[in-house]
Amino acid sequence: MNLNLFCKITFCLSALIVLGFPWLNINIFPKNNILGNNLKILNISQKGSALPLAEEIFLSFHNKSLSRVMTLQAIAETPARKTPVFLIGADAKYPVTGQITYGKQLSKETVWEIAKTYPTNQKPFEASVTQKLLDELGIPLGGGFRVGYATFMASKIIDVLPDEKYFMENPMPYALVPLRGFLATRLLGPASNVTYLYRVELPENISAEDWQDSFRKQFPDSKAAIKSQ
Repeated sequence: MNLNLFCKITFCLSALIVLGFPWLNINIFPKNNILGNNLKILNISQKGSALPLAEEIFLSFHNKSLSRVMTLQAIAETPARKTPVFLIGADAKYPVTGQITYGKQLSKETVWEIAKTYPTNQKPFEASVTQKLLDELGIPLGGGFRVGYATFMASKIIDVLPDEKYFMENPMPYALVPLRGFLATRLLGPASNVTYLYRVELPENISAEDWQDSFRKQFPDSKAAIKSQ
């Protein structure tokens, strides 16, 4: 099949998926909140399901950088304690802009040595956590905990997460884990309160208003809500 024809068919099918999807919440805020310049970042979130394919394609091709994140309120537990946790699963590009500031953290060698003590079928995913989560679970740095079916090792303590206020409704202990670890919890289902978050960095020559106009023209039937902050 001709490549150009294949792309057109794929796009048309993808566009049909857009119709009827629930509200998206798109928050635009100045990047100078973090790095001191005038670029902008978009937080695009949707509860319950990922963005329609056509919209994901739009985000991928019309921005400098795209990071995919998933969040979920769950229960973290050890054999002795349990506590609510805000679980954040992120890809390697997260947080797109700004830097995560860490306090104490384990060396790679120490992480490997601790991982060797786990059974082969229960190897832990690394987790960057708040000190509050360690305190409530009663474990030290390097300690392990479970969320759903996944095991995690607290390898770093987070001091500052650049954008936590944009997607955390209530202050609570949280853990930042790789997306593979997030999915390994097996907590995603029809009734789960999962939020899909896309962090997008706009090109320098594109304003938030121009991006919004472009999005509306591309998806005139989309129910996306776009708000500036």
